[in-house]
Amino acid sequence: METNQKNPIPEKTAVRPVSRGEDLVILDQAENLVRNFEPFLTREGSSIRVKDCQKGVLTLVLNGACVGCSLLGNDLPDFVQSLKEGIPRLVDVKFLDSLGYPLN
Repeated sequence: METNQKNPIPEKTAVRPVSRGEDLVILDQAENLVRNFEPFLTREGSSIRVKDCQKGVLTLVLNGACVGCSLLGNDLPDFVQSLKEGIPRLVDVKFLDSLGYPLN
């Protein structure tokens, strides 16, 4: 981080935007990671599918028993953290239900 002569508080360095090519890499990596979670979700009566990635924001569609579950708010942050650890350029994750309504 750099400091400004007039303002001694460090300035954040700008993060390079995610390109479309990187979005495609994120999609591929997400598909692989989501596959690892499928057995657990299937056992719970749910499924997840990778829908899209734009500017580093991954969109996933969640179906089945997880939609509307009271524990969803506890599980999603852990799942997002796992994805971010496995996909370095991932900016954020959005979850939709099968009708396209946001879950987070």
